[in-house]
Amino acid sequence: MIVRTLSKAGASLALISLGLCLQGTSRADVIADSQAEFSGTQGQNGWSFGYRNYTADGGGDNYDPGASFIPFAGGEGQGDWASGLQEWNVTFWDLNTAAAGPWTEVRAADLHPNGVNSAPNQEQWCIRRWSAAELTGLTPVAIQWHTHKANTGGGGGVTGGVWINGELRDAAAVAFNSAAGVTRTYYANLNAGDIVDLVLTPVGPSGDRTDGADGSSNWMKVDTTIPSVPRQPDGSIFIPANSPDTDADGLPDFYENVFFPGDLSKLTASGDYDADGVKDLQELSLGTDPSKADTDGDGLVDGVETNTGSFVSASDTGTNPLKSDTDADGRTDGDEVNGPPTSNPLVVDTDGDGDSDGIEVSSGHDPNDPSNNLLSTLIANSSAEFSGVQGGDGWHYGYRNVTADGGSLASYDPEVGFIQFAGGDGAGSWKGVDQF
Repeated sequence: MIVRTLSKAGASLALISLGLCLQGTSRADVIADSQAEFSGTQGQNGWSFGYRNYTADGGGDNYDPGASFIPFAGGEGQGDWASGLQEWNVTFWDLNTAAAGPWTEVRAADLHPNGVNSAPNQEQWCIRRWSAAELTGLTPVAIQWHTHKANTGGGGGVTGGVWINGELRDAAAVAFNSAAGVTRTYYANLNAGDIVDLVLTPVGPSGDRTDGADGSSNWMKVDTTIPSVPRQPDGSIFIPANSPDTDADGLPDFYENVFFPGDLSKLTASGDYDADGVKDLQELSLGTDPSKADTDGDGLVDGVETNTGSFVSASDTGTNPLKSDTDADGRTDGDEVNGPPTSNPLVVDTDGDGDSDGIEVSSGHDPNDPSNNLLSTLIANSSAEFSGVQGGDGWHYGYRNVTADGGSLASYDPEVGFIQFAGGDGAGSWKGVDQF
């Protein structure tokens, strides 16, 4: 059953443990369900179905929700698909039923985007659009969405996600063989008429934008149930609209109670409770922990992790205060900034020698010296030193006859058990007897 009623003022959601009272509902009110409400009628229950022509509209993560959304033409009861003006194909929306691109189609659950390698050589994103026209005011909602690959036979994978009014809010890449996919919940404060798009693109985890068996499945539900401590997929705390601020310090009671239950005196707009160089009010917007100087535990206080993407100094690292290893090179931001040895916390391979900073440091090499790396101390390389000369660079080639020498898998006599191939470079053509 899909409940589609909101009271005019909104019922109170009592969060007793946090002393929070929100505009919303006191039970799970599902106000949008992409599967249950799928139909061949555009606009029914607030749903529209269409696509974005990424190639034609200039590209980019964000888009004009009006100009860039192309609704499928026609609809149920408006003639046969073959007319060319009708893109409702009996039970689903389909841009082209022929055995050729574009493959863009949207069904109740399954769907398929179009990649740049498929006719007409355009990247097209599938969009299930819900308009929040039924809301009567600013309303906190939980947007639960799911995407998985239905065709796991190949390709580069896809990306699913949620865009609100054309702005990317939450997305995740799904590998070509991921039948499980991802299920996430993104929280938002929606106004009446806001547009929520559930999007599927042909872009896989590697960034490949081609169309290769991109058949997938997705769904989205929107409801007004907000948990006691709502956290976004990135771990940051969501602040529901109209959250009370009893002490008028700019910090909602809800937020203060998360860190100091029942005590609104610890955090203030101009204060810096944890002395990390970030005001309490700033920590609210950044998503950092105002009660901990080092939110991500990487050895750097939040104040120096400016999240600009550019390293300036130890007091302006440009790193993310919510990620302990911003560049994912195997060294924490604190280790890279403070050393020893130091390295760039925003570059995986500081000296550009082909080995990540983490690997170099863990193996005793200098991440700042391109001549001091794993290859510089290499004493044997089976691939680079392979040859047809037995003993060349210390390498010998042969086999073990496990059946003949007793068959022990644990160990063998390295002299007797190893049978060297006969012959070698310059010893004549292969005979299978004295020349292998």
